[in-house]
Amino acid sequence: MFLTVHAAGAIVVSQFTTNPLLAFLVGMISHLVLDLLPHGDQVLIENKSFPNKSEVLKIKKLAATDVIAMFIVLSLLYWFGFLPLSLVIFMAVFGSILPDFITGVYILKKFRWLKSYVDFKIWLHYVFNNFTVSLKTGLIIQLIFLIGFLLLIIF
Repeated sequence: MFLTVHAAGAIVVSQFTTNPLLAFLVGMISHLVLDLLPHGDQVLIENKSFPNKSEVLKIKKLAATDVIAMFIVLSLLYWFGFLPLSLVIFMAVFGSILPDFITGVYILKKFRWLKSYVDFKIWLHYVFNNFTVSLKTGLIIQLIFLIGFLLLIIF
């Protein structure tokens, strides 16, 4: 899922705690739960553990766009008064995006000590192997979740 969806989901669940460490953990857990849902990204990389150079470039471009989109959405929520600046929210968002950044570090640097983690994360994406969706359908699913999370944040 896109970081924007993960961040918005983490903000929603962080509203139930005032503890920054708990918000961080809830953010991470919400990331892993959302990754269980089919979201169409299986077509982006053929070999999930060892993407080729063109796939890495594609991932870098997508990640940069994703980070920019996340900052725009979070900034707009703050600008219009729907998102207070707080350590709890920061930690929830940080926890929700950290799993993908760790995966990115592994893809770029191939640190062997991260391989088990990345394999676990890839496994989560494909727990429901018999239920995968196209990228187009996955984007629609993510948009629905994003809109739902944003509505929960705003209202």
